[in-house]
Amino acid sequence: MNRFAEHLAGAAVLCLACWSNAQAQEPAAATQAVRPLPDQRAERAPADPDAVPASPDHRTRAGLYVTEAQARAMQAAPGRQPIAVRVGCCGVPGMDAAVHRVRDAQIAEGLPLTVPVLVFGDDMWHAAQVVDRLTDLGLARVFLVRVP
Repeated sequence: MNRFAEHLAGAAVLCLACWSNAQAQEPAAATQAVRPLPDQRAERAPADPDAVPASPDHRTRAGLYVTEAQARAMQAAPGRQPIAVRVGCCGVPGMDAAVHRVRDAQIAEGLPLTVPVLVFGDDMWHAAQVVDRLTDLGLARVFLVRVP
């Protein structure tokens, strides 16, 4: 019976060591796939170079950019979810509709002006204009999402 207890204790220690090793490696694998989020603690950090639009016409005054992978990670993270909006077609009416959807969601849910907002768009110029308009309305953390 003593030998059985020794083998059982040895197996338990081995399982614990394997589990601890797997837990220690898990965060490293996650950070390799997606660069750390720019706003994890409500702090502004430099944008991932892959997220910054190549054309100056597609950049925003605030300079908050994320890649699509970072945006998806922000949406999947626990805690307060960001407001996500896609800027549709049709120029000014599409931009107006996107701004109204964000403001309506922010007001209806009673969210602070610091709630993260993710702006997607097929036309980066229109999406950048929406980011600037939302920032002008007082929203502090509006990110332009660069989709490859």
